[in-house]
Amino acid sequence: MTILHTVFCDYLHGLHSVCIIQFFLLSREQKPFSVFSVWDRMSFQKVGPFEIFGWSVAGNETCVAVRKNGKVFGFDIGFSPRPLVLADYIFISHGHADHIGAITQHMKKRALNGLRGATYFMPKHLVPHVKAVCDSFTAMAEKHDSDFVGTFIPVEPGNRFELSDGWRVVSFSTYHSIISVGYLLYYRDPNGTEVPEIAYLGMLECNQRTGFYKFHIQKCRRWIYIFTDNNTK
Repeated sequence: MTILHTVFCDYLHGLHSVCIIQFFLLSREQKPFSVFSVWDRMSFQKVGPFEIFGWSVAGNETCVAVRKNGKVFGFDIGFSPRPLVLADYIFISHGHADHIGAITQHMKKRALNGLRGATYFMPKHLVPHVKAVCDSFTAMAEKHDSDFVGTFIPVEPGNRFELSDGWRVVSFSTYHSIISVGYLLYYRDPNGTEVPEIAYLGMLECNQRTGFYKFHIQKCRRWIYIFTDNNTK
């Protein structure tokens, strides 16, 4: 299983904070991170049975995409690069702009690429606000048929939703300065056994040492975090 927000506690044992994009770059080039140096690296990285794309500039924009067996899941949409456009499902942790601000861009890019509207999971109080934003973008574009469409699923901790192709998602509470949720994705294998595959915490304040997420983290066969702190350069 994969917990999103750092790549592999196996490989990063003892490190408390790292940005997924910085890890990929430093592991390949051993040089300081530069935003401009990764514009041509907007692609998935092979990580065990998964392909992962992560992008996080603290306070500015955060998004993660995970692909397995051709299925792409997106986590937070503060930025909408090419790998995220492929995601039919987007799981949003909370309402800060750096985690949700590119949702209309995601809708527009999917429409331009001939893809159907995605399904967006988000804390339930965000749904009417997102719908209002979509209406505003449609009005500004002076169009009757909107490209800013999608299915908006209100989420509370403990909700369970059936997805397509044997996948299911369960939401859980996370700590943040505003209402927030995390997501745990299960996959039903050919034998009918549900296997926890991907967990997304979304909160930079999370730390596996606190014990709060122990239940969810113990389910994971593979851990991925993206924790950053003020010392990350």
